[in-house]
Amino acid sequence: MYRLFPLSVMMISAASSGCYAKPIDPQSNNGVEESADPAGVRDSTKAFAGALKRSPSIKLPCGTYRMNLELTNANNISFEGSGSCTIFKPANPTLPVISITSTNFSEFKSFSIIGDLRGSASGIFVKSSGNTMFSKIMVSGFRGAGVQCVGGTGSSGIKVTESYLLDNVEAGISYENCQDFFIRENNIGKNNEFGILLKNSSAGQIVSNYIWENGVAISASGIYYDWFSKNRLTQSKREGFKCEDCAYINISDNQSYQNSTSGKGVYDEWKFRYSRNMIFSNNILYDWTATPHVRYGISIDKTSSKIIVDNNIFENQYIAPFLVDQSAEKITIKDNQ
Repeated sequence: MYRLFPLSVMMISAASSGCYAKPIDPQSNNGVEESADPAGVRDSTKAFAGALKRSPSIKLPCGTYRMNLELTNANNISFEGSGSCTIFKPANPTLPVISITSTNFSEFKSFSIIGDLRGSASGIFVKSSGNTMFSKIMVSGFRGAGVQCVGGTGSSGIKVTESYLLDNVEAGISYENCQDFFIRENNIGKNNEFGILLKNSSAGQIVSNYIWENGVAISASGIYYDWFSKNRLTQSKREGFKCEDCAYINISDNQSYQNSTSGKGVYDEWKFRYSRNMIFSNNILYDWTATPHVRYGISIDKTSSKIIVDNNIFENQYIAPFLVDQSAEKITIKDNQ
């Protein structure tokens, strides 16, 4: 389902396949015509901001643009590139390339963002916004997260789909106090700390993502009513999935394998603390190597309760499939292989 390409290959492929300026919708602005610099020399922030004031819809041709675009109360925005050949870089490396606040019902799609590790910012920063989608983008090389959402007075319905989040320091995707979210069909790899980091973010769907070679594939705390399904978690330095204070969540039909690469036998494939009212079913946990990587397929500590673990496949090369503290209450384990 997924194919991985090095960043350089992605860029060369885009440039050599005829990725030139798309026909401009007569109802949309072309940012280049608004004096944006496609050579990436001048700061194009004012050009894009001015274009969006005149029209909520912009379509951009290929090129490299420097900007730190900040949008506030700018609803119903459509900001579209021509694919990976439309590249944004920070004009000021201490600020996000795209920052939106109190912005709703908007879409940002079909472009690449390349970071500058001299700064500490995330590539995309979302605050107090809702029902906004980031799709078919690539964000790489930031000290923060590729995409960062924080609640502020409330963020909900923020979607990241069909995108590449690669080589960021903190996380590929970070959500804190962001609700009713969607993270779907993304390729999230080689982020130093976390592939996906969730804090106090509930009623979300994390579905069909390929999450590979991160510090921890998915780390969650204080989450409720979230659904994790059909994800592939592989070759993390530490855990594949680590959850603390998680309740009423469903984890089903995922694959995880060969995690704990930085300390074989030290970390667990799936680890739960202070978690309750949870279903863990129809997952496949395996390791194709002769030496098992993780300590346990799933570990549940004494502070957890009311967890059902059923119909999972635990590959027999694990040291042991389960570590369940005897003090944990109402843990049901059945029909696993």
